[in-house]
Amino acid sequence: MIVQRFNLCTERFQAAGAAGRSQGRRNHRIYCFQAIDKQAAKQNLRFAIGPTQRGGSATRQQRGVVLEAQVELEGLSKSLDYDLLPGKWKLVYTSAPDVAPLVASNVFSSLLPVKVGDIYQEFSTVELGQVKNIITFEFAGLLDSGTAEVRASYAVRSPRRIRLQFDEAGVRDFRISDQAEAFLAPALLPRGWVSHQALLALREAEVFIPFRSGLPRLFNSASNNLERNLERNFGSEYLLTYLDEDTLIGSQTGTGGTFIFGRASV
Repeated sequence: MIVQRFNLCTERFQAAGAAGRSQGRRNHRIYCFQAIDKQAAKQNLRFAIGPTQRGGSATRQQRGVVLEAQVELEGLSKSLDYDLLPGKWKLVYTSAPDVAPLVASNVFSSLLPVKVGDIYQEFSTVELGQVKNIITFEFAGLLDSGTAEVRASYAVRSPRRIRLQFDEAGVRDFRISDQAEAFLAPALLPRGWVSHQALLALREAEVFIPFRSGLPRLFNSASNNLERNLERNFGSEYLLTYLDEDTLIGSQTGTGGTFIFGRASV
């Protein structure tokens, strides 16, 4: 029976794609049959998310399908178990207006030099109260890969809400492209052992800016401005609407928007 209901949802979702391309059916709406258990509801949600490229290319109709499947799954959750929160979670979909452009950049990767890779949130235990926002990226012709990271502390404020305090932000794990290395080594660095050590140091470099520190006034002001922008854009509070062994759904209190994660493979 689950398959039949899922197939009906599938047909309606495919109809939404056609409706989005039709000038005469702009008000077309999609309804999925209610799932009879969590696994069926998650299957509906995964299917709805599938063609949206993490939300970056989602049409209005597709966002509506995802939202309906999301609400259906959330309705099957009566309470939240924070013991399931620790671990690394991989972003599979977002409707947040400040994050969607990051994943949308991959849609136009042939036109833009920067490509955003996987995006993660990594939570410690509630007792430790640490969380990392991790974005992997590459820069055509310069970096094969790099990692941007925002580190924060969190505390539980209610059965479904946590509060964030941003601590520092930075970049790490640079992997220079072969083209850039071929240019740097002979052109700017001495050949041989020194060249090798310099490139190795660049690969292992980490640069992090603390938000609260004894930095000189100019840099401290810039750090405070960055923190205020993070709180305004990403929200200092996070509402968790669904959590189980492999799925996490949350929303921010800043500019709004949903984040849907799957637990990352270790």
